[in-house]
Amino acid sequence: MISVFLPCSPNPTTGFFFYIPARDVIEIPMTPEAAAKLIMSAGLIPAEMQTQLGAMAEAAKRERVATQAAPR
Repeated sequence: MISVFLPCSPNPTTGFFFYIPARDVIEIPMTPEAAAKLIMSAGLIPAEMQTQLGAMAEAAKRERVATQAAPR
């Protein structure tokens, strides 16, 4: 299980706290600054950043699937 804080927008000092299975988490290489911008802007980010985030999530998903399929 991994603890996850899901902040509310535009006030990231409030939000929800969850425990979710680690297998359901897709980590993306995002800096804290980029995450703060995303939250504080209520998701209103440039299209090129949306494309980058989508590509990062897809790459992470493919990597996870490949890792799970690899023999142990």
